[in-house]
Amino acid sequence: MFALRNQLPSLDEQQYLEYEAHHGDPDAALRAAVILFTPVPGLKYDPALAVFYLRQAAVANSTTAMIMLAALHLHKTVVPDKNDTFELLQQALAQGEGAAHTYLGLLYLNGFQDIPKDLQKAKYHLEEGVKVGSVEAFYFLGKLYDSPEGPGTPNDALPLWEISAAFGHIPSAYRVAEKYNQKLQIASLTTVTPDGTSALINRLCQNALPLYRMVALSGKWHNLLQLAYNDYTQGYMSSALMKYLLLSDLGYAAAHVNAGRILDANPDVYEDQEAAAYEALKIWQRAAEAGIASGHLRLGDLYYYGQGIPRNLTAAAMHYSNAAQLGSGHGMYSAAQAYP
Repeated sequence: MFALRNQLPSLDEQQYLEYEAHHGDPDAALRAAVILFTPVPGLKYDPALAVFYLRQAAVANSTTAMIMLAALHLHKTVVPDKNDTFELLQQALAQGEGAAHTYLGLLYLNGFQDIPKDLQKAKYHLEEGVKVGSVEAFYFLGKLYDSPEGPGTPNDALPLWEISAAFGHIPSAYRVAEKYNQKLQIASLTTVTPDGTSALINRLCQNALPLYRMVALSGKWHNLLQLAYNDYTQGYMSSALMKYLLLSDLGYAAAHVNAGRILDANPDVYEDQEAAAYEALKIWQRAAEAGIASGHLRLGDLYYYGQGIPRNLTAAAMHYSNAAQLGSGHGMYSAAQAYP
């Protein structure tokens, strides 16, 4: 919920955001909170401070911060507080933030502390959340329809999950893949129209496989990200790098950046410095190809200063410009310096 995978800042940018937050900028407080929730080598990770900044932004009438705080209560990331949660959501709703319906729907879908489950209220709020395009509202409404005690049917749930899965929502992707798998099992048992059945089976397989892959990449392998970060914080750089490189090979975008930062700061983890430079270049190229601003920013530096590769100011300017287009202030400044 809180990741900004394509907009990971530099440490200087993070410190500047915190400076602005300390001086009362609610937008900076919100952005600082999101970054502080994301464990990344080279950046500060402090969930308690993140909650403080969210509270600061909420007091300044940031409806996004209100919803994020309420979600933390509902998901028990912080100590649940019924009154605070309900008040935050109602306040966001009163200010026209339709996404607040999503978490009011979740509150009534499961019940919360002494607030009883109320499926009719849950349905109303989740349908309102769907109207404003909330991805999680599609998922929760699908769960409501799929429930035996819910007002809909499993067939009503599937198209909702297909929409949220298309936006990268992992639980939705798993449920859609399982529905496809169930249809696949049924189709494989029929012998009435073998040609048509074969085509259906192929289509179901083609649809289910990428969804299962998405889920697999976010499952137990994903836990390696936290283990790698633990190694990093304890000073075990070689062990952390090994895990990040493995995750990078598997396609984890965050691992590209984390491995690159470790290689930049600790080139002696490789006995051969040329091998370390080559690996760092490859990793930063992956990050850039994944649309990550810091990947383009680092490639810009490598080309601008000729670090491990021939100096190329045109390539440097291109990467700095790409970083700027992805929201990097550092990239914008560097692009201006790189162009003649």
